[in-house]
Amino acid sequence: MGGGWAAALLLGVGLLLVAGSSQAGVGNSCFDCHTMHHSEAGSTLLLISGCVGCHSHDGPETVVEMGAARIPIVYNTGGPPDAMLAGGNFHWVATMGDKYGHNVLGVSGPDQYLATAPGGSAGCANSCHQSLARAEVHVPGGTLALDDGCQSCHGSVKHHRPERPPGTPADAETGWYRFLKAPELHGFAANKPGVGGIGTNDWERHADSSHHNIYLADDGSGNPTQRSLSRFCSGCHQDFHTKVGGATPWLRHPTNYAIPDRGEFAAVIGAPYNPQVPVAKPDLYSHRPEVVEPGDQVACVSCHRAHGSPYPDMLRWDYSQMRAHQGGEAAGNGCFFCHTAKDA
Repeated sequence: MGGGWAAALLLGVGLLLVAGSSQAGVGNSCFDCHTMHHSEAGSTLLLISGCVGCHSHDGPETVVEMGAARIPIVYNTGGPPDAMLAGGNFHWVATMGDKYGHNVLGVSGPDQYLATAPGGSAGCANSCHQSLARAEVHVPGGTLALDDGCQSCHGSVKHHRPERPPGTPADAETGWYRFLKAPELHGFAANKPGVGGIGTNDWERHADSSHHNIYLADDGSGNPTQRSLSRFCSGCHQDFHTKVGGATPWLRHPTNYAIPDRGEFAAVIGAPYNPQVPVAKPDLYSHRPEVVEPGDQVACVSCHRAHGSPYPDMLRWDYSQMRAHQGGEAAGNGCFFCHTAKDA
């Protein structure tokens, strides 16, 4: 990725938000993202670069501004990012190893320790979903080419989308929450709505209790059209989201369960929302973003960052420092945000 902006050449990927504009999502010149004659990397969209190229940078910045366009950087190639966005950063999986992020094509090779996604289904893992870092997989009768690793998750990319007023839930016209939509390969997914949520216009670069993403909680139906972010994660990590064989949910840390309004957890209800320990909300249209409310749920992203982090298992904090009743930097944060009786 040569040159400070080489990674961001798409500068205009104004992809995302055009600050202060209610017009289409891209505000710069067409040639910032597109070429007239032939795409690189075999794309059919006449693109100058793929997802990783657009959203990488060899400096520390995590939000790059180019004219009216603003681009979230999720892979800082030259060193650690200067601020953590909500999804984290691929810097650590590329430099520190497989335990520190998702292995994605264009960032790192397939995981050297895990052959399949943790908690994944063997049937799925033996077909299309062996690794997001592979360009193709072997299937009965031949090979199957995969999408760009990023688009295995961000499958509803709509850079030329209309803008919505701040605080408006994402919908089909805008590509759903952060462009997260199930792949169209599965029969039930063809008309499946994407992930529900409300994203901040700076991807949580400056997050606080009143300025943060809103994640949609699960409705508990088990329906494959459920739109929660945790349900989306369960597409590859099924066993972390279900009562396997009728077992108690305490077989593993519960997700998609409301935080109890009793015991040590009662102190969480009504507490200021902590974007370092986010929770999911049951209603995108009627909620108080600044506090944890009854019915709010623990979600996958309550503990993990989707792209990567400086901590093993893509955690949001250093789990080795979560020591009951010892205080210090962990007090009131990490595990102790919810497990208040174990705090200092």
